[in-house]
Order: sequence, then C-alpha cells, then structure tokens
Amino acid sequence: MTPMLTPTTLAVVDASPTPLWSTQLVSWTVIGAIVLIVLGMVACIYRLLRGPHLADRALAVDTLAVQLIGLVLLLMIHWQTPWFIDGILVLSLLGFAGTVAMAQYIGRPHLRPGREDGAVTRSAGNEA
Repeated sequence: MTPMLTPTTLAVVDASPTPLWSTQLVSWTVIGAIVLIVLGMVACIYRLLRGPHLADRALAVDTLAVQLIGLVLLLMIHWQTPWFIDGILVLSLLGFAGTVAMAQYIGRPHLRPGREDGAVTRSAGNEA
C-alpha cells in the first residue's frame, strides 16, 4: 500500500529558490559592464566639451551614441524586460543620422577668418 499524502505530510517548499551561480555571475557581470559604460560615457562627454578639433567632437558624439545603445541593452538584460527594443532602434537611427550629418559638416569647405570678400577657401589638405 502506498502512503497517502496529506497537506500536513508535505514538506514546505521555499518559493524563492537560491539562484544558481551562473545567474549571479551574469548579474554581476552586467552590473560591472554598466559601470564601465557609464565611465566611458563620462570620458566621451569630457571629449565632447573639451575636444580641440571638430573631428574629436564628432567622434565623441558617435561613441556616445553607441555607448548609450549598449547601456540600454544592458539595462534590458538587468531588468529582464524586452520593452526598450524600439527605443534602441530609434537611438541607432539617430546615432547614424547624427554621424552622417557631422561628416557632411566637417567635409564641406569653411570660410577662413580674415577674408573680407567672403570667398570660400580650402585648407591645404582638402584639394579636390
């Protein structure tokens, strides 16, 4: 005969089992990556504000856009939600459009200071 199980004979099962070591490893890795990306974003903001050349600032904006996308991806993993995928796509398109716009601006000829007639001159490296 098999013993009959009643609610008093059942063992109490913990509702929140201990997470596996791999889950904890992923969690700590994601948190570490978030910290590193934020530090990289601070460095890019510094380069954006203090960059000596326009190309440095353009590169800082492009890198900042890529890091922002990575930060949102890591936050999605950390919070275990797929809600931000549309936002990531929008950020990707805006980052690409901003990079193309900056490249167009850098590539066009600029007015040199000191010319009274307003003529456009090219610098020595931009000979076409």
